[in-house]
Amino acid sequence: MEDVVYVPEKIDSIIAMEYKHSTLNGRSIIVKRIFDIIGSIAGIIVFTPLMLVLAVLIKIDSRGPIIYKSKRIGKS
Repeated sequence: MEDVVYVPEKIDSIIAMEYKHSTLNGRSIIVKRIFDIIGSIAGIIVFTPLMLVLAVLIKIDSRGPIIYKSKRIGKS
């Protein structure tokens, strides 16, 4: 495993540290992307029934809408 590289940079009077991104090559990026997509789909499948049950319980308990919405003063 490579060491993490931080490069200090001075911007005006502020010293900033830039994190250098990972060194994944083409095939590793594709595998990681596929893993991310499959993991998020699995998460949606697992948690959707729980969210539906919670939405029904909120509707039974409260007479307002399931998702709270309020008007704000200011720019849209």
